[in-house]
Amino acid sequence: AYSKIQEAASGGGWIWAINEASGNHLGGTIRRSDGVPEADCESHVGASDTGTCTDYQWYAFGDLYAQRIAAGLSDAIAWVIGEDGRIYRQVNSGDGWIEKPGCGTAIANAGNDNVWVVGCDAPDAAGNRGVYQWDGSTWIKRPGTGVEIALQPDGKPWLLQADGSVWRLR
Repeated sequence: AYSKIQEAASGGGWIWAINEASGNHLGGTIRRSDGVPEADCESHVGASDTGTCTDYQWYAFGDLYAQRIAAGLSDAIAWVIGEDGRIYRQVNSGDGWIEKPGCGTAIANAGNDNVWVVGCDAPDAAGNRGVYQWDGSTWIKRPGTGVEIALQPDGKPWLLQADGSVWRLR
């Protein structure tokens, strides 16, 4: 059983979550959920009156501990930020992770490797950090700063700044 989810992401029909770890550990084990097909509801606890399933099957995907996660909106491929800011991409259908260069504090993923991060560079006077986009081999600095990032399905980023203001790249 999983006691507490500390971060979750969805995309491409999948739900990804980071399970809270015990002790002082700040990260959690990456988990991925498959919705049970309606045809299989009778064999699973939690079937509702409408014939849809209310439970999920959770699977562990590698031994990577992470604090942030983003699933591709179009392809469900997960990217995560580890406890130390290192960035990883899912490989082998989720059975493993490959480290990418760079460091992040927040991450967003539109799919097809259109991934953006708020970097680990020193924050400005307002508490915001630089924003970077993955180009397939490295992170390219982009305009803007923030503390959190999200992507529209078309890949355009939205930034939350430390003062609570929200900005979108044109």
